[in-house]
Amino acid sequence: MRKLQNALEYYSLRGAIGFLKILPYGLSIRILAYLLLFGGKVLKIKRAVVLRQLSAVFPEKSKKEINQLADRVYFELGKSVCEIFIADEKKVFEQMEFEGLEHLEKLVTMDRGIIMVSAHFGNWEVGAKYLAQVTGKVYAVVKKQRNVLFDNYINKARLASGIETLSMKSAMRRVIAALNNKEAVGFLVDQHAGKHGIDLPFLGIETKVFNSVAKLSLKTKAPIIFAFDVRDGYYKHYCYVTEPIFTDDLEFNDKNVLDLTKQINYTIEDYIRRFPHMWLWLHRKWRNLQGGKNESNTSSTRISEP
Repeated sequence: MRKLQNALEYYSLRGAIGFLKILPYGLSIRILAYLLLFGGKVLKIKRAVVLRQLSAVFPEKSKKEINQLADRVYFELGKSVCEIFIADEKKVFEQMEFEGLEHLEKLVTMDRGIIMVSAHFGNWEVGAKYLAQVTGKVYAVVKKQRNVLFDNYINKARLASGIETLSMKSAMRRVIAALNNKEAVGFLVDQHAGKHGIDLPFLGIETKVFNSVAKLSLKTKAPIIFAFDVRDGYYKHYCYVTEPIFTDDLEFNDKNVLDLTKQINYTIEDYIRRFPHMWLWLHRKWRNLQGGKNESNTSSTRISEP
């Protein structure tokens, strides 16, 4: 039964992709943007989660402002879906401007392993594919999709763009080998870390966060560099690449792991606060949040920003 369901979902998706590719791209991206907005605003897909989290992080915003911000989140997600599955990748790359790309280029010339960190922010897929051209290749640690046919389809597209995916469940040994072999490895570390995470505030609210990137950098001495994609309108992208964090002189101990994990979180938080409509609020980052569709979090887990 699962195989049949997977096949129906997958071939329906491929049919929709084929149809949208026939249309002018400007029309396709608008169709998907408004389709995702319809899904969030009318069908209310994950709407309660989005509103609850936005209200908790931005308690100063009115109910109207929170709803408008939620609408923008769905609308931008629709554009990303179109860019990933419909757009000509080279044409998307032509619309990308970078700030700080020289930081990554310098690391490449240093001939050492690189840990690339980002979030489900902007069009993280397209941004990663462009950066893979700079490094030559990127190993990406990803969560396996429920539909195996779709998982194979999207990973094949990633591989064609220089991104080799590694499953989160069995990646660590291959990640360490890649870093020791002076290759680049990418991580998205903004989602709920589950039982393997540590308790830390994120955007002022306690949750489970990953500390694996900090441990990897301290163990392998691979520098950490961040990249964030911000879309402007329907086509333009501004990509921000930060100065790298070097851990050569830091020992591997609990204090340094914690301090580095906090630094990673602060960097991601900064971009989310600057461009909140670009983050994937549909994921339940805070499992302890309770309340209705647009209630601010009133629990004791709210923590003042440092």
